[in-house]
Amino acid sequence: MDGFGESTPFGSTYIAAHSKGVRAGIADIAPHLIVHLGQTIPSHLLKCILDVRDMVTVETADFEASIVDGGIKAPDLPGLGLKVKPEVLGKPLANWTA
Repeated sequence: MDGFGESTPFGSTYIAAHSKGVRAGIADIAPHLIVHLGQTIPSHLLKCILDVRDMVTVETADFEASIVDGGIKAPDLPGLGLKVKPEVLGKPLANWTA
């Protein structure tokens, strides 16, 4: 098993694609987190929030953000609006329970 011995972004499920741990999982969803973070900044201080969805080569989750007045708007849904694609992540290699 590869990895750094830290937790995974998917709880007690080990997924080889994220053998580098939480950091790898966060890197996958970072573009979506940027949208949410950008919306916390007052509009008079923010020029724009870059919509980077078309720059991602492998999507591990769907992110249904809309474009409003030329800018991206984060969805108001549970889980930051991310719908994980289990088929992309693959089958867990191991599972742990407490």
